[in-house]
Amino acid sequence: MNWGYPLLGTLVLLFPGLCAWLGLRSGSRIDYLSPLPDRPNSTSTLFVILAGALLAHVVGAGLFAVQELYCRRAPCLRLPVDPNVYKAMLRHDQVFAGTSTAIALALLFFTLLGLLSAASFQRVARSVPLSAVMRPELHGWVRMIAAGTADPDRLVIASVLTRTGHNGRFAGYEGIVHQFTLDEDEVVAMIVLAEADRFLIEIGDTAASRHHVEDRSMSLVQLQQAEIANVAFDVIDLRALRQPA
Repeated sequence: MNWGYPLLGTLVLLFPGLCAWLGLRSGSRIDYLSPLPDRPNSTSTLFVILAGALLAHVVGAGLFAVQELYCRRAPCLRLPVDPNVYKAMLRHDQVFAGTSTAIALALLFFTLLGLLSAASFQRVARSVPLSAVMRPELHGWVRMIAAGTADPDRLVIASVLTRTGHNGRFAGYEGIVHQFTLDEDEVVAMIVLAEADRFLIEIGDTAASRHHVEDRSMSLVQLQQAEIANVAFDVIDLRALRQPA
């Protein structure tokens, strides 16, 4: 790979957009639910990177415009070169490129711009009004679970029936939902249960019966999609349990 000026310039210009995507992913992650994975060659991911980079550079160029207007009316610190990196890139300013101080300031500017972009997109992803756009997986059947986990007086329990079985008996786990991940079709791809108990489901010709396994509870159990046959969620209201009969 030829690490020339065009490639370096492209990476530097795209850096705020990559930071925006990272901030969006980080903001979409909440305690119990991991965000949907991006599809390979996703156009939405490319759009976020390009849009984030463009918005960041609009803000950066605006800051230089404000600085230029201010310096026309008030005394400013004089530098050996014009600090506006956008002017230097568009004009192919060789004086700017030949100054070590200017190069260091330009890289520092793009680094700070990337950090600002990441923080801004992370805040946007966590905002309640935009949650339908930034976290679409929270709208639908997951809404009840989201409300239950956010309420300290509620407990979300999941019963997971696995594909592991023999002679009509299949293993299952029941515990407190600690974390889970959805796939592109909003199907549970991974689930982690806390204080999980094991049980067996016996499927007969006309009915199914559940048998408890006498064993201590497991602190954490992680199950992947390939092992999961069915998942049932239940939201328990702890306030109702505390009330005297």
